[in-house]
Amino acid sequence: MPVFEDDIGIKYKKLKHWKNFITFVEDIKDAYQYIWRGQSNCEWDLVSSFDRLFNDEFDKGDRKRQAEKHLARFKYIAKGYIEYDDVCVGEDDEMWALAQHYGLATPLLDWTYSPFVALFFAIHNLLFSLERTISIWGLGNLMNCNIIASQKEIPIIKRFHPEQRKNPRLINQNGLFTKIPYGYSLNEWITQCTQDASLINLFKIDIEFRDKEIEQCLIFLNRMNINYYTLFPDAEGVTKFCNMAFRIDKYHRFW
Repeated sequence: MPVFEDDIGIKYKKLKHWKNFITFVEDIKDAYQYIWRGQSNCEWDLVSSFDRLFNDEFDKGDRKRQAEKHLARFKYIAKGYIEYDDVCVGEDDEMWALAQHYGLATPLLDWTYSPFVALFFAIHNLLFSLERTISIWGLGNLMNCNIIASQKEIPIIKRFHPEQRKNPRLINQNGLFTKIPYGYSLNEWITQCTQDASLINLFKIDIEFRDKEIEQCLIFLNRMNINYYTLFPDAEGVTKFCNMAFRIDKYHRFW
């Protein structure tokens, strides 16, 4: 179930305006320890695309085996179409990261070290939405949670930076991944693996947008150099940036 109030290990906050998010981030103690994820719908849990896709087909016990088959199929079909010999080191997590880059349903969640990059990803597809509430999630250090998970015989969460040398998007987005145990949402896992109720391991910040506020926020982020062609440094990023500049007045000065 999505978080709409404080829970064990989770701090919930609802903001009436996106500019309040700037103050919120500045006020977080040890904010540098958190990684961030933006979601365009405040009712979504932190669930991997693999679990969303196969949620009703396999029980928890069978999902790991099905995921291994899913990845093996990708490796077989992708051979000859996607160059991966020099960007992966033979580990499945590296291959999952590459596959996610191309849109495969995986057990990974994307994160960034920048809360404002997370904000961009939460709203970039919502231009001209008159009313919308989005969520920004902030995830802290998982070491203590993973210790408790091991004690409870719950699978741990792995946080990692892929060793891919040909993924400029990942570099420019300041990105990394968490690998979620099959059949869990990350927020559900946090509540089960937090022993000290006073600790905040996960923030959920809901932000309300009205009228042209999404447009105004995108203009602000562009002034921070957070936009399509910096986060997607390729032809797709260029075209998406130009489309956005065409649709938003004074988004980009061209001369």
